[in-house]
Amino acid sequence: MNRIRIAFLIVTLPLVLAQSASAALILSLDKSSYTIDGVGNTTAVQVFLSQTPDGPQVGVGNELLSASIELTFATAGAATVGVATDVTPNPVWDASSVNISTDGSNTLVDLGLVSLLGISDLSSPLLLGTFVFTGQSLGGTDVSVATLTPGSSFITAQGDVLDPTSAADAVVTVVSAAIPEPSAMVMASLGGLISAGGCGWYRRKRSGRGAR
Repeated sequence: MNRIRIAFLIVTLPLVLAQSASAALILSLDKSSYTIDGVGNTTAVQVFLSQTPDGPQVGVGNELLSASIELTFATAGAATVGVATDVTPNPVWDASSVNISTDGSNTLVDLGLVSLLGISDLSSPLLLGTFVFTGQSLGGTDVSVATLTPGSSFITAQGDVLDPTSAADAVVTVVSAAIPEPSAMVMASLGGLISAGGCGWYRRKRSGRGAR
């Protein structure tokens, strides 16, 4: 039964007529810049949703039923989201879908979310999803997140369409893997030699006592 309701919501929510076009929702990223320490390593980019006091409010009696966002970055960028498993939706949503495609020089990562009972609490930023970027080469990748278009993406129980009108931006930078400084390597080596010497001295001392 739940599957039928989820399918119904996914099909019908984008068709709901908006009672108000006032934008009361804001998309944001958890940081404005991210660093990946070496090619092949990763970093997590989180997308949050909050609301402003103006316009229809998400709350009890006007719960948020759907959310659809699109993360965009250069296809040949230094860092990429490569597969659907790199995207983790917030488990508070009942159903989700992930699609990765290319549009010319850009890669588009779509995340769609549906709630059967609705999300009523936006008193603090709500996590929509986490996107894991993997370093491909040294350099920077510009990342942006916006509402999924065309169509309505953020719809409430009263039929309000509260699609955010602005995009959130950040930069993911891949840098060379950190190499210990020579002084640190020397100190580590000395520490090892001292430790080994101490153990040898202790064994010789015990051996000498046993011979008496």
